[in-house]
Amino acid sequence: MNYSLRARLLIVSGIVISIFFTVLALIVSHTFDLYLQDSSRERIKLHIYTLISLTEFNEKQEINLPRSLRDQRFNQANSGLYALVIDKNANIVWRSTSAKTLSIKHFKTVPRGVWSYERINSSTGEGESLILMKYGVGMQDLKDPKRMSDYNFVVLERLRPLREEIQSYRMTIFVVLVILLSVMLTLEALILHWGLEPLRKLTKELRQLESGGASRLGEHYPKELSLLVANLNLLLANEREQRQRYRNTMADLAHSLKTPLAVLKGLQNHADSQSRETLFSSINEQVSRMDKLVQHQLQRAVQGMMTIRQNWIKFATYANSTLQALQKVYIDKGVELHSHVEEGLFFCGDENDLLDILGNLLDNAFKQCKHQVVFKAFERRHKLTRQLIIQVEDDGPGVPLDSRQEILKRGVRLDSRAVGHGVGLATVMTIIEGYRGTLEIEDSILGGALFRVILPLK
Repeated sequence: MNYSLRARLLIVSGIVISIFFTVLALIVSHTFDLYLQDSSRERIKLHIYTLISLTEFNEKQEINLPRSLRDQRFNQANSGLYALVIDKNANIVWRSTSAKTLSIKHFKTVPRGVWSYERINSSTGEGESLILMKYGVGMQDLKDPKRMSDYNFVVLERLRPLREEIQSYRMTIFVVLVILLSVMLTLEALILHWGLEPLRKLTKELRQLESGGASRLGEHYPKELSLLVANLNLLLANEREQRQRYRNTMADLAHSLKTPLAVLKGLQNHADSQSRETLFSSINEQVSRMDKLVQHQLQRAVQGMMTIRQNWIKFATYANSTLQALQKVYIDKGVELHSHVEEGLFFCGDENDLLDILGNLLDNAFKQCKHQVVFKAFERRHKLTRQLIIQVEDDGPGVPLDSRQEILKRGVRLDSRAVGHGVGLATVMTIIEGYRGTLEIEDSILGGALFRVILPLK
């Protein structure tokens, strides 16, 4: 059966504690039985010693004891306490008043100085059980001091009072142990309730996660659960990050495909003015670029890294390809382009990352400019480091100072009337951060915005 942890612990604890108290009750009861038996023996011994001390011989050399003894039970018939004196031939030579009607079939005598303890059944009344103790004593003859007569002093006591006392004690022990067991189980239930509270709290928070009422697990758990909770929160964070990465990747892919698709659309509009070979070459170039973009973005989404592989690639090749594509897209706008790329300039990283940076920055410049776009790329040495500088300027409306950090966020666009989703600059910023670079936004001397990308060259 599928028991809860609390039920399992309560059942096991109840069984263990019950067994413990049962064993304890048996041990205590047995110990008390032995104690009562020992007490009974000692009490009967005192009676025998008392009888011996009171024993005298009369003129006929017969045993003589007082008619009335100190313990009143000896003086009452059927009182349950009996005294006898027997000679060496097992003949009763004296009996107490209480033993007048006591019938014992046969006595076995014991030697001088020997104690005997046994349980017997009397033949009187209901045949009740008796405790019998004998002690062998040698009495000196008054007329002949050298002559010794052997006697056995016998005391019998009814066993029923002793059994009743033992039974009463056992019942008391049983009641006390049942009460203690109930208290222990109640305390155990309270302890388990308090001890398992963190697990109930964890279960409640997991249900809230399932229902969408929370995004992570809380804190302040015991150290035994803190590592588990931390790992679960890390797993949840990674899962959210993975979902967000896929969404961002799809948005980046859609944004990256806009330029090749625009070029293909432009080729359709100007197909009559180009040769067949040039048209097919341009189409193959854009399709190949789109295929690389798809592969790159999917790989980035799976691995979660902005720089999947790094190698040295010629900067001018990809810069010129991007500029030519955008000039075709914005051919109707008549943009005046001024481009300067330093000779022998290399980029250390993935070619698709470079295409994303160039495509987004230059596409924004072509889109926002009135007539002019200036593009520069060069290497700058600063102390012991080398840096790749990519600078794009336009004569458009520019970027206000208080909005320069805001536009780098995904989904934010200053001009809501322009076509787009506000992911271009966010994509650029994400790629640049992956290369431990920086993006600066300033005012251009052309009157528009100046975007400067600074990437370390390894």
